[in-house]
Amino acid sequence: MSEELKLPDFLIIPSILVVDEDLRPTDHLIYGVVYWYSRLKLEKCILSNKGFMDLLGISESAVQYGLRRMSQKGYIQVVFEDEKKTLRKEIIPLITFENTRIIEVDKCPSPPADLSTPPRTIVHQNNIDLIRRSNNTVNGNGIIKKLPTQPITTEERDYLKGEILRQLKDNHSERFYSLVALKVPKTVIFKALSEIRVDGARHPAKLFSFKMKRYALAHRTI
Repeated sequence: MSEELKLPDFLIIPSILVVDEDLRPTDHLIYGVVYWYSRLKLEKCILSNKGFMDLLGISESAVQYGLRRMSQKGYIQVVFEDEKKTLRKEIIPLITFENTRIIEVDKCPSPPADLSTPPRTIVHQNNIDLIRRSNNTVNGNGIIKKLPTQPITTEERDYLKGEILRQLKDNHSERFYSLVALKVPKTVIFKALSEIRVDGARHPAKLFSFKMKRYALAHRTI
């Protein structure tokens, strides 16, 4: 029985993927399809590689490597039916519109002299730079530091840092986790750790860092 395909009406591609220099343009399209299917009646993306190939007109290797890159970066979660990870069950998009803050924009205050040119909408470059600089590292100190400090004691901070280290087993990033404990609410921290533990992420430390960075981008003061 052939796979039933529905051509997306449009694709939503998060800016954080677009500015990630490790991703390919085809990866952006794949994510857009995953997100679209996750919002349909079934509320999940169960497309096969061939489904992506037919919808986007790309090769199977582009699909395979694209899904692998986005999974390793923490943008998607690939769920398998078997322990050997040969039968894919579902692809879950981890960047959702509901969790995205609308970035402030500057609009052209008056019509341009050439009326054939539409007014420009310019996203603040400093927001794009913040994302780009922190994309290729586990730590996102610059973005996290902009958050207000949580009203906790030194003992509470050390406890939170200890829990993060215990669950992620990543002693190299101890200073970053100490900063997270000081800047991010503990409910957000424990929720992220719980999701990572349940999902069985291949790179839990990177996924945790990404979740903290996403929270900081959504809550920092512009």
